[in-house]
Amino acid sequence: MVVSSLTQYCATQGIRFEQGLKIVTAGAPPSPAVIRAAEAIGADVAHVYGLTETYGPHSICAWRAEWDALPTAERAQLKARQGVPYTAFGTDMRVVDAEMRDVPADGETMGEVIMRGNNVMLGY
Repeated sequence: MVVSSLTQYCATQGIRFEQGLKIVTAGAPPSPAVIRAAEAIGADVAHVYGLTETYGPHSICAWRAEWDALPTAERAQLKARQGVPYTAFGTDMRVVDAEMRDVPADGETMGEVIMRGNNVMLGY
């Protein structure tokens, strides 16, 4: 993972981003160890969701300031959640259940992210 390599390099070189650094990562959610290492060098990691068949990420966890005080493991669990639209360029995104009904936006109900728009590969 690039974030892990960056944080390891910075830690061994004594580099810290005093002004802060925002890192956006996709794929597997960052582990508590990666989040802890990123925070140690002054970086904030955001996890996004998208598809190869789409242009760019489509959803992110809408972070709440009160979560900043939680232990690293709990913050990692929250950062892995998805469902809030990340981009706004002519796409439609929903989170649905197995019957294609929208799930409640309660941060607990599981669902599948679906999207459509001019940035989704034809035939997908």
